[in-house]
Amino acid sequence: MVRRPEEAHEMVEGATRRLSEFAAGLRLDDVPADVVSRIKTLILDQLGAEVLASGLPWVSGIRSYATRYSRSGEALLVGTGESLDAEYASLVNATAGHGFEIDDYHPAPTHIGCVAVPSAMAVGQEQRSSGRDVLEATVVAFEMIARVADATMPSMIFDRGFHATGAHGVFGSAAAAACLMGLSPQESLMALALAGSHASGTVEYTQTGGDVKRFHAGVGAAGGIRSARAAAVGMTGPPTVLEGKKGILLAFSAAPDVDALTEGLGDKWSLMATAIKPYTACGLLNPQIDAYRAVMARNGLQTSDVERVVVGGDRFAVVHVGTIGPEPTSIVGAQFSTHYSLAMAAVLGANDFQTYQRMEREGFCDPAVLEMAHRIELVLDSECDARYPDISKATISIRTRDGRTFDGEAYSYRELPREEVETKFRKLVSETLTDEQADGVVDSIARLEDLPDVAGLARLLVRRG
Repeated sequence: MVRRPEEAHEMVEGATRRLSEFAAGLRLDDVPADVVSRIKTLILDQLGAEVLASGLPWVSGIRSYATRYSRSGEALLVGTGESLDAEYASLVNATAGHGFEIDDYHPAPTHIGCVAVPSAMAVGQEQRSSGRDVLEATVVAFEMIARVADATMPSMIFDRGFHATGAHGVFGSAAAAACLMGLSPQESLMALALAGSHASGTVEYTQTGGDVKRFHAGVGAAGGIRSARAAAVGMTGPPTVLEGKKGILLAFSAAPDVDALTEGLGDKWSLMATAIKPYTACGLLNPQIDAYRAVMARNGLQTSDVERVVVGGDRFAVVHVGTIGPEPTSIVGAQFSTHYSLAMAAVLGANDFQTYQRMEREGFCDPAVLEMAHRIELVLDSECDARYPDISKATISIRTRDGRTFDGEAYSYRELPREEVETKFRKLVSETLTDEQADGVVDSIARLEDLPDVAGLARLLVRRG
């Protein structure tokens, strides 16, 4: 339930404390089996995303920064294997995890795994934590981020222009680090209090493109670990950092849903809404591509039949993926353009990472893709808008050259079967890891709670030879 801003402090005073107590007290035996299974699948998907992006230019740049300034440490960089301090390792690995728009997507909306998993893995290695401990911390991080997201979105992005991934993620990172470091309940509360000072990042990249979008996940991960470390040595902050009159909810959102922070905590698992992407593009584009492909297949249409495509979405979609238009100049721009990404689906039949990279090498000048992109329109759909954010979907209307019209729709959060997620993982890591390593990662995550030390899993994520 959305409350008036002036009601927020009075209604949920103590929400940050309750969240910190939940995080500090959670044990794996308290977590339902379906939630544990889901987290393992999300971990596998995120690690695949990290491996894939570990060699990309924007990740290489952050890695150069981290290896220059970090002391040696116990946390490995995915792909390349340098051993760094946990803050710096999480900065690099989280940037990679959010590095190519293939990571998970929560309908609030936010991205969770790209901050939660690198943070827990980095601190887990440093603390020589068991797989069970890291699994518990990852559950905590996912749930923390999902609840802060539910409490602040979508106004946080609509009205204030904040990028959720780092701004929400820092709280999950701080909570995970506090768990693995064995902080007291009061120290864990202070970790969240300090994390509020690291919550940052805007979505101006949706208007211009730019690598900084990837970096926000790293900022959130490193900031959360830094917050937990500062709390451990006695630094303090506001215990009402989320719900207070000058706290995150009221500062970042014009319409905070304060109850979402704690309602059903421990019984209702907000993290379960997290979706795994089938396509390497902004989560809002995934249903648009699904809807287009479904209408084309259902009606036996060929690309040559298509005269015009009209895509309908909510206000968020229109602004977030409708601004860059049909002629992007960067991969980020292409991945945040309805016009270009849908044209890729129509003309090339692909929206995977190899195809986006090929489009970049060609300067986004493929004449057939550009010609189709200029025949695609994204419009505000009143029904989609009225139901958002409770239900996020895309509508599609395809007009053919002979005057016929075919309509369809798809929803943002299509569930991928576990087998399809594993296939996706193997494809993502195929150019970096051996088949033996990929098998080892899949097996290690399946029995994560039984691993005596998470460092073995981390070593499997490093290129051999």
